[in-house]
Amino acid sequence: MQSKKKHLMIYGANGYSAQLIIEELIARNIKPILAGRNKKAIAKVAEKFSCQYNIFDLTEEVKALEALKNIHTVIHCAGPYKYTAKEMIDLCLASKTNYLDITGEMPSLAYAFGCSKKAKEEGIVILPSVGFDV
Repeated sequence: MQSKKKHLMIYGANGYSAQLIIEELIARNIKPILAGRNKKAIAKVAEKFSCQYNIFDLTEEVKALEALKNIHTVIHCAGPYKYTAKEMIDLCLASKTNYLDITGEMPSLAYAFGCSKKAKEEGIVILPSVGFDV
């Protein structure tokens, strides 16, 4: 069954790498929903790119799951990943949301790969290290 979720979210959208990704998406006529925990910083980036945004902390499970309800895929750009990847991966598993990130941090990669069976059962992709890390 195909997911009815349609939106792409960039979490940690105020970071340098995230903004490079946002620029590329906008150039391809893809308008992501921007997200993060710092309202002032995220709102500034959202205004710059004329995107919608959502504010939530990864430790606020109920709020985070609500924010992911209509999200098809998250590109997770909030590092250091040793503090954020596990939380976002777990939220993506719980909400059946695809997960991508740009980490090169080995503990985060190991955790993501350890979630492969659960991701397959949920019908989602957990794919770390898909791009670049600066």
